[in-house]
Amino acid sequence: MRGEGLLSAVFRVQDRFIGLAGQDPEFVGRAHAEQIRAVVRLTPAMMLGNVFSIAVLLVSYSTHAALPLLVLWSVVLSFFVVRSLRAWRAFRQAPPRNWASPRAIRRATVNAALFGIVWGMMPLISNPDSGDGQRLVVTAVLTGMLSAGSFALSALPRATLVFLLPATLGSTLALLARMTAVDLLLGILQFALVGVALLASHHHARMLVSHLRAERDALEQKGVIGLLLKSFEDHASDWLWHLDGAGRFRHVSQRFADAAGLPAPEIEGMSAPAHLHRAGVKPGSIARLILAFRRQRAFRDVEIGLTIGGKPRWWRLSGEPAFDNAGRFVGFRGVGSDVTEARESADRLSYLAHYDNVTGAVNRGRFGELLCGLAAGASLRQTPFALVYVDLDFFKVVNDRHGHRTGDLLLAAVVERLRALVPAEAIVARLGGDEFALALDAPGGEPELAALAGRIITHLSEPFEIGEARLTIGASLGIVVTETPSDAETLLHQADLALYMAKESGRRTFRIFRPDMEDRQRDRALLEADLAHAITRGELELYYQPFVRTPRATAAGFEALLRWKHPERGMIPPAIFIPLAEKSSLINRIGDWVLREACRAAAAMPGDIVMAVNLSSRQFEPGHLAADIRGILAETGLAPQRLELEVTESVLIDNPDAVIECLRELKAIGVRIAMDDFGTGFSSLSYLWRFPFDKIKIDGAFISAMTQDRTARDIVQAIAMLTRQLGVELTAERVETAEEIRFLKEIRCDYLQGYFFARPMPLADAAVYLLAGSRRRGRTAQPGRPKPLAA
Repeated sequence: MRGEGLLSAVFRVQDRFIGLAGQDPEFVGRAHAEQIRAVVRLTPAMMLGNVFSIAVLLVSYSTHAALPLLVLWSVVLSFFVVRSLRAWRAFRQAPPRNWASPRAIRRATVNAALFGIVWGMMPLISNPDSGDGQRLVVTAVLTGMLSAGSFALSALPRATLVFLLPATLGSTLALLARMTAVDLLLGILQFALVGVALLASHHHARMLVSHLRAERDALEQKGVIGLLLKSFEDHASDWLWHLDGAGRFRHVSQRFADAAGLPAPEIEGMSAPAHLHRAGVKPGSIARLILAFRRQRAFRDVEIGLTIGGKPRWWRLSGEPAFDNAGRFVGFRGVGSDVTEARESADRLSYLAHYDNVTGAVNRGRFGELLCGLAAGASLRQTPFALVYVDLDFFKVVNDRHGHRTGDLLLAAVVERLRALVPAEAIVARLGGDEFALALDAPGGEPELAALAGRIITHLSEPFEIGEARLTIGASLGIVVTETPSDAETLLHQADLALYMAKESGRRTFRIFRPDMEDRQRDRALLEADLAHAITRGELELYYQPFVRTPRATAAGFEALLRWKHPERGMIPPAIFIPLAEKSSLINRIGDWVLREACRAAAAMPGDIVMAVNLSSRQFEPGHLAADIRGILAETGLAPQRLELEVTESVLIDNPDAVIECLRELKAIGVRIAMDDFGTGFSSLSYLWRFPFDKIKIDGAFISAMTQDRTARDIVQAIAMLTRQLGVELTAERVETAEEIRFLKEIRCDYLQGYFFARPMPLADAAVYLLAGSRRRGRTAQPGRPKPLAA
């Protein structure tokens, strides 16, 4: 009884170590069932090992005196082997059990103990008077069986223990009977083997129980998840779906029925492929789902388009195969959601990534992607291919005056007109701002493109009716024609060069790309690089052209005109290098230098001489022009009233509000403001209304034409009357004949400027000019006939 109590205590310690102690009986029964199942699974292999060991021992002791006892031992062991195999067969044929009673564990433990006792007897029977070779066979066989038995019984530590203890005890007694050093060493090694085997068995059982506890927790969580899924179906926007092994809908939830637009009973039992086909799902999408179903593979986030209630919808489906406890496939289950809104948003984002949201035209990124393919396709068809750049004229004026909303509507109207003018297969793109591009086949070559460009310019110059506004703009075009495949970057660069040449030639015109444009562009780039160093190298110089006061032609001031004396190219006209400076932002450095030099020169002249300096629109962009001019005036000591700043209408067009605000600041400190080239734009009167100019300079084209053209003469006279009414001074430019002077005197023009009086001159010559003028004034002050104005 004490032995039983001790063994039970050992078993309790084992249960505590592997994690069974303290568990509820249901879990313990399930764990025992898994332990027995693991032992039974290896029973055939273990029994085969027993049979093999019997054969080896009988062969080894076939001539030994202990053979009869070994045969009797073999019969006993064979009986237990047959008994175990019959139990294994019965277990395999019985229905799967998920619970085992303590009695079943006791039977398994007793069976293991019996095997251990039988094997413990074998060394005692065979060892007496055995030779060294036979004893070695016995030791090897016993060690092998101890190892195999502990492995086969490892899921059940108590069975391992009761198997190893008697088997090891018998072997130890046989070894101790001889008490040789070798036998002693073998006994120690066997005990070490038993210790390791027991430790491994306990760890194996502990892992098994831990795994079973995890499964139990998972089952408990599954119940919670089931409740959550029910709540999910009742309240979430997604829905669950179930298919049986034949692909028919089962357990149809109300939310799924609502999404499908059919009553739940009607969907129940319906074939899923048939339902999807009826809903208009594309065959490719259905085939993908059927393939996953047949291969019993999970799928995730498969989007299908279908029609429900006559409206297009998008579903996103995820699913996985379901299996029963026996591992048989029983269908699919998963979750679905209606992603129509998300899909429409994604389509909208994709549209915005490739199309301009204001005009609906292809955007710059997408146009670049399409361009190479279009050019290559035209080359394969042996058809000339054209890229046309379209840049709108005066669009900024419309945008600033009428607002961005009107500007956007105008851009959309421009695209409509462009689409009406080109073939249907042509690509119309908005590159940004007021720049557009056309890509099209041009089988008629350059003549056809020239005619198309003319039509585009004509149609875009016609007024646009946007709301209550009647808007007039224009367009400049750059065209490149190619018959060979070209990369998009090259084509865009060449079209841009052609557009640049068109805009240099004036607005509302076009240019077709020519290879020499590349040379001219490189020449401009070299010239621009030289211009960047022109100030530091002392290559820039100011010339001064006087303007005189009527009626006596006395010098009233000078206009500072910039000249560039290039060390290799000689004198470069301002019409060439000023646009370069404006395009590269060098104009700010150059403009600052011009203002400083002109003010310094004026400060050295008599106090009644005014210095006029032209301003570029780019000089207003940094936003600190007024502060810079105040600093220059303070530095040079020139009185503000002696500085006259000339701006053209183009300066005001680019950014009227900011420019006018800056001019107001300058006028407030006493600087004079003049509008240059008056009459060449289309909004001059509006600027006269918005800003009180001190002076207006009539464009020289009117002065040159007025002696031959009555209309030009009337315009000049009307401008003179306007300035008198506004209290603004008037200057006439490019005065070259006495007849022009007489007429200008008659209409009481305040100032005259032109070659009739003097050409632009260096500063030293300007000083001589002033000195000569003062001497003439001295002579005319004496009694006598006054000198004529033309003198």
